Amino acid sequence: HYDIASNIHLTSITAYSEYRDEFQQNGDLSPLGYDLAKFEQNVRQWSEEARLNGTLFDNRLNWIVGSFFMGVSGWSNGFIGYLTDNFTEYDKAINLSDSGFFHLDYHITSRWRVSGGARWTWGKVKYHFRHPGLLVIAQPFSSKEHHWDWLLSTDYQITDNTLAYATVATGSRPPGITTIVITAQQMHTTPIEEMTSYEAGLKNEFFNHRVRLNVDGFYEDYSSRSTTEVGAQCLGELPAATWEPSASVCATKYPSNPAHVPWYITVGKPATIVGFEWDLTAAPTDNLLVDFSGGYNHFESGVKTPGAPGYIYPGNHLQPEWNMHADVQYTIPTSLGAVTPRLDWSWQSQQDFNSAPGASAPSPDFIIRPYSVWNG
Repeated sequence: HYDIASNIHLTSITAYSEYRDEFQQNGDLSPLGYDLAKFEQNVRQWSEEARLNGTLFDNRLNWIVGSFFMGVSGWSNGFIGYLTDNFTEYDKAINLSDSGFFHLDYHITSRWRVSGGARWTWGKVKYHFRHPGLLVIAQPFSSKEHHWDWLLSTDYQITDNTLAYATVATGSRPPGITTIVITAQQMHTTPIEEMTSYEAGLKNEFFNHRVRLNVDGFYEDYSSRSTTEVGAQCLGELPAATWEPSASVCATKYPSNPAHVPWYITVGKPATIVGFEWDLTAAPTDNLLVDFSGGYNHFESGVKTPGAPGYIYPGNHLQPEWNMHADVQYTIPTSLGAVTPRLDWSWQSQQDFNSAPGASAPSPDFIIRPYSVWNG
């Protein structure tokens, strides 16, 4: 950290980490050993961030500008043994990310503030796929992207104890690489995920700061959300390959060699999330503390055609729509210190795990019904 001037500051942060793990799996959960695997993974990560920040106009404007770099190298070595198929794995992945950013925070009045900023990101992923005994791809497969994201927000101090705010921002997740493949032609880039998020809320304090109530509502609009589409690769087309939505296509296009293998691809589809949250904290006395928080979160796919990629069949809950938590504690002073009995309660609504949520409602075996957890 270096103070260039009284109102301009330079900060640099450098980090390096390295870690390793080793584990084994018995995939069929039986003593028969139909599916055994043993892996050793090594990861090295380094990052550098440099930023300038300062103030202008009698401290009414706070500004910051900077850059960030991160590089990750990972190795996965291991053995995978199935009943009729055994192979080793010697994979390496490299993930590089560069970004530049700025943010401005301006006080229009003592109670009204506006903020805004943007970030430009460049990223690259490179994957070396080497599975001797199954498949070795000679050349590494890579994926690149660059993207802008931005944020605008404002807040207003309505009273000394009530603050209103509103924010709109974009967000993205960079493209990746699908590595669960059967042939070299199936190595493909997964699409970028992009969304715009809107949020507004109130932050309140009452009764000499003994009660705090925060509420907000949000709406998130995915222009592209990753979802999996199952198809086939016609082996009669090799060494070229075209993803086909159905294996039956192979018998028509290549009658002399209708053989095929499954091919899973990732495609981007629209979706929305709408919801609200609340957090209520109260301290009626110096020793008593009560908290009650929760939220509603409704996900809806933008795909309305049954059977299409990204379609969600009615009755499926990919995540609980409702979550709530409450706790109460009371501090009892003693001559040896303080004893605090505490009771916690958490609850969530129904969630489902359906292997084909786009095709049917979940069967009873796939339903996690609403439940509570108590702790004391």
